[in-house]
Amino acid sequence: IELRDTASVAWEVAHTGRTDIVNTGDPAVGFVQRWRKTHNHEEATYSGTLNCYLREWTQEYQGHLSEESFSELKSRFEKELGSWIASLCESWSLRPRLLAMHHFVIGGDDRDFNRRLAQEHLAGLDPVVEPRPMSADEILASMKEARLCLTMRFHSTLFAHTLGVPFVAIDYTGGGKVKGFLADNKSLDRMLTLEEVARGEWRSVRFPVIHEHSSDQPS
Repeated sequence: IELRDTASVAWEVAHTGRTDIVNTGDPAVGFVQRWRKTHNHEEATYSGTLNCYLREWTQEYQGHLSEESFSELKSRFEKELGSWIASLCESWSLRPRLLAMHHFVIGGDDRDFNRRLAQEHLAGLDPVVEPRPMSADEILASMKEARLCLTMRFHSTLFAHTLGVPFVAIDYTGGGKVKGFLADNKSLDRMLTLEEVARGEWRSVRFPVIHEHSSDQPS
């Protein structure tokens, strides 16, 4: 059995007693490493954007919550997420750019969520909402150009970490794959949980991970 993080291996061992379970990591890491190697000769040209790779928080992550509690938490999260994005953009004079990593109805088309988030919570920031499907190559290139990446989709977190670009991740999985990946890579300091965002705890945390020019200072 091959799994992609230490926490998953520990869970499987505890539930099966097998000794042939190994952590092989996510195969996308190798893909990003190869991409980075072939593009490392390119000089970085930073855009003035906060690039967001978000997704809707859907009911498969409801867990023990009642329908009412899930709906209430989801609403608070989206409102606070909008406030957090606005705060980052205002502090660093950035423009939010919402990019989609998933484009299918099953699993949720990120473009639908991005349009709604922009309309309901980011209208005053002139957000860029990318309308078309993007390739993995385009997503990686966009991360290299961003001043800061806000990641939520699992592979956006993996991409940003493996590229070595500034990012902050939101764990929407309740301690699942996002936390497992960051824990294995000793990067839990780059993460807030969905519940922490919903409680507004982003206000008390400073992530020193933005691409800075020598003259940049937060306003």
